[in-house]
Amino acid sequence: MDIEIDRQILGLAMRFYSRALMYPYDEQVHEFHHLFREMEKCIDSDADNTIAAKVLDVINFYQGEDMITLQSEYVRLFTPRDQQKPFISLHIADQVPGVPLNELLDELELDALFAEIEDEPELIPYIMEHFSTLLEFEDDSRIENFYESYLKESLKQLAEAVYNGTMINFYKEFGKGLNEMVQLID
Repeated sequence: MDIEIDRQILGLAMRFYSRALMYPYDEQVHEFHHLFREMEKCIDSDADNTIAAKVLDVINFYQGEDMITLQSEYVRLFTPRDQQKPFISLHIADQVPGVPLNELLDELELDALFAEIEDEPELIPYIMEHFSTLLEFEDDSRIENFYESYLKESLKQLAEAVYNGTMINFYKEFGKGLNEMVQLID
């Protein structure tokens, strides 16, 4: 894991990408802008700037899409239908079979965010949110271990699946931006 990336930038980027995996709604763009503005305040290196620039690209494509188009594509990509898995699963075990789910769930139970989650805490957006919290409070070895164990491969797989599975520019940029962030971390 690259320690040249500011922890706060990385945490904000993780929050941004996790929220971009939520069902699109009108006010979401305001959240995106807030996260980006917070990132701008922390830019201290070329890697930080690259991550922030990709986030801005994704935001610009989000704003360029019609909300109905975004919502329809979200449903097509991520929503299960007729007892079938979605086109792209957000479950970590579907992206990376063999991930130690019991250990992950034990880790997540310690986070106050997950006290409110009754179903499916093993969804990648929740894991990204948890990781962003770890970046604020934990030491480098714990952060690196969590990233290597749970996020590195799942984010690579997810970024590729989204990029290859959509024709909508926002989701294409999302896949590219997430992939570029993972490459910078490595």
